[in-house]
Amino acid sequence: GGHATLKEENVALMLEVRNDDGTWPRSKINTSDAPGEAEGESADGAEALGNGIVGLYNMGNTCYLNSSVQCLSHTPVLRDYFTSKSYLRDINTTNPLGHEGRLAQAFAVLVHNLWKRHDRAYSPSSRASGSASSSKSSAPLDAPALTPKSFKEAMGKFNESFAGNEQHDAQELLSFLLSGLSEDLNRIETKPYIEAPDSDGRPDAELADIWWSNHLQREMSIIEALFTGQYKSTSTCSFKSCGYESARFEPFSYLQVPLPEDDQITVHCVLYPVDGGEGIMKYAVRARHDGTVHDALVSLARVVRADRD
Repeated sequence: GGHATLKEENVALMLEVRNDDGTWPRSKINTSDAPGEAEGESADGAEALGNGIVGLYNMGNTCYLNSSVQCLSHTPVLRDYFTSKSYLRDINTTNPLGHEGRLAQAFAVLVHNLWKRHDRAYSPSSRASGSASSSKSSAPLDAPALTPKSFKEAMGKFNESFAGNEQHDAQELLSFLLSGLSEDLNRIETKPYIEAPDSDGRPDAELADIWWSNHLQREMSIIEALFTGQYKSTSTCSFKSCGYESARFEPFSYLQVPLPEDDQITVHCVLYPVDGGEGIMKYAVRARHDGTVHDALVSLARVVRADRD
């Protein structure tokens, strides 16, 4: 009933030291019997990547989808995670909040197609030489492109809002896509119930760590690692005699930031010169939306003076 030794089992162990550039040297075991390196493969046997400069054809009004996918595809860590097929170890098919891993699979196929080698690949050097000969005209980008039809159809199945070819907001698509990928790749199979902790006078750094640790007990995926942060919110008791303050460090994946309202409006003016020496001119000037006619005339005077100077 004893354990066999490595010698008895004829087990060979190989240790490799990672190169300074982060790559791993190719194994030298059985190199005499190994076939030659296949074209399109890297030294470690993985499929070599292209340069990722691949376009996405627009299907109706799907520019919101194309721009979002390109941003995610060019996120290096996320790209490597899918092109190396590391995501296969994390697919969660039992998560009721996910899509049985199908959204992750559809996204992985699209990323692979964007980064695989193409027969007609874009060369930055050729574009640079071409633009030097004709500096006045901008040459079109000669790069391969594909139609993300399968991914678009998968998105429509998982969310009917994206089923058609209508225009949508890119932030809405990113919100749904990142949430769906996170659930499809969530390593937590059973999410425990965790009560939100009170601050109890603890330092912000300590309290933030507790909130983040609790979050990772329910959500653990590459999406959470790359695209999730924490924001601090505080609530203070309104009674002067109390003054108790509690802080929360809740996770977030995106922030909706309102754009500042423009306090200026455009006023169209027609200038009739009194001396008759110049022709009638139309101007468009900017003035405050709560301003007066005098404010518009002052803006007009500045524009006219600038034109004459």
